Amino acid sequence: RVSGPRAQVLRCKDAIEGVLMGYEPADVLAEMDGAIIVRNMDGTSIGMLSREKENIEQKCNITLEVDSRSIRIWAKDDNRDTAIAARDHIDEMLADVTTVETILVRVPGQKVAEILNSTSMRQLQDSSGMTANVAKDDQGTAIRLTGLNGVINEAKE
Repeated sequence: RVSGPRAQVLRCKDAIEGVLMGYEPADVLAEMDGAIIVRNMDGTSIGMLSREKENIEQKCNITLEVDSRSIRIWAKDDNRDTAIAARDHIDEMLADVTTVETILVRVPGQKVAEILNSTSMRQLQDSSGMTANVAKDDQGTAIRLTGLNGVINEAKE
């Protein structure tokens, strides 16, 4: 049984319902307090947002909280429209990173196995779902990379 002022009891009830629905407690409370929440984000997007956090905050006049699977956007002027505009800006930034892409990276034939079996390539595949396969054509040997654009760019390096 929860006791206290009616407003706090209702807030507690709403928070418990949100957690029971499977949402993170921090997200539930932030949403109740007016933040815009973007849930179920992939690791590549979270990584990019972590790197660009300060730039986004300054450009959009927000405070950005980045978690492992979600972000919380708080408008510094307490205007929900500011936070929504920031979310739209973030969505545009992520569109380039989260587009699925397939590219061929030309490599000498004798280097293919070394590259495909390297620790960094395996970790990238395991963490992102990117695939790397051998491809041969008239131009020679290549590695075909398929995955999110941001991951592909990282793998090319």
